Amino acid sequence: MKYIITTDSNCDLPETFYKDNNIPVLPICYYMDGVIYGKRNTLPLSEFYNRMRNGESAKTAAPNIAETKAFFEDCIKVCKNIIHIAFSSGLSSTCQNAVIASEEILDERKDVKITVIDSLCSCMGEGMLLYKAISKKNNGMSYDELIEYLNNVKTHIIHLFTVDDLHYLHNGGRLSKSAAVLGSIINIKPILFVNNNGELKLTDKVRGRKKSLLYLISKTISDISPQGKDIVMISHCDCEEDAMYIYSHLKENIDIKEIIVNQIGPTIGSHSGPGTLAVYYESAKRE
Repeated sequence: MKYIITTDSNCDLPETFYKDNNIPVLPICYYMDGVIYGKRNTLPLSEFYNRMRNGESAKTAAPNIAETKAFFEDCIKVCKNIIHIAFSSGLSSTCQNAVIASEEILDERKDVKITVIDSLCSCMGEGMLLYKAISKKNNGMSYDELIEYLNNVKTHIIHLFTVDDLHYLHNGGRLSKSAAVLGSIINIKPILFVNNNGELKLTDKVRGRKKSLLYLISKTISDISPQGKDIVMISHCDCEEDAMYIYSHLKENIDIKEIIVNQIGPTIGSHSGPGTLAVYYESAKRE
C-alpha cells in the first residue's frame, strides 16, 4: 500500500530534509510584536533570537482543527494513506487537533486512511522520529508495521536540554520568578528532559555553562544504545559554537554514523530563549 508521512514544523530538521523526502509540513505559527509568522511570512532565526535578546517576546499558536483539516485534505490529493507524526500531546494541543481533524475526514471519506502518531517528542526529538520513519519506509516497511515501530521507539528517544537564561523559563510559566532570580545569581543551569508522557521535566542542576555542556556530553556517551549510534541530533537557540563543542566531543568518543546539528525553531525557542542547547539520541529507556 502506497502511503506518505507528514509532520509539523516543530521537528526542527533542515529544510532540505523535508524537500528531499517530499514531506508535507504543517506550520506551527507564532506572534511577535503583533505580527504572525510561520506560514508564508517567515523570520530568520538569527533575527528572531536577537529580538528576544532585546526584550521582545513571542507567543506560539497550535494549528487549529480547521487549519489541520485543510492541511490533511491537501495531502490526500497526493496520497490517500497518511501517517502523521505530531508534536507531543504533553506540550501542545497540536496533536489532539490533528486527531480530531483526521477523525472528521475519516467520517466523510471511507477511501482515506490517516493515522496520527503522538510522538511524545519535541524539537529534533520529533525530528529523529521522523528521520527513522522515513528510513524505515524507504527500506520497505509497510504502513501498519511503521505505526507499530513508531509507537514502540518513540519513548526510547532521549531529549536532554539546558538553558542559558532562566528568565525565559519564568516568562514561559515553567519557573517561579524567585527561582529564576536566585538561579541566575548563583549561575545555576537546569538540565531538562522529556518524560514518557511527553512532558518537559527537570532532571538535574549544575553550576555554570561549561558544566551543563559536559553533562549533556557525558550522559549521551553513557546512555546511548548500540542501535542509537546510527544518528544523534543536536539543536540550539543561536549558540552554534556550544553546539559544535558537543558535536566534536561526541565524534571523538562515540562511533556515530551521523550527527545532525540545527537550530531550535520558535515553537520551543520562544519559551526557552537564546542559548538553549539540546541533544537527542536513542536509549534503552527515558526514565
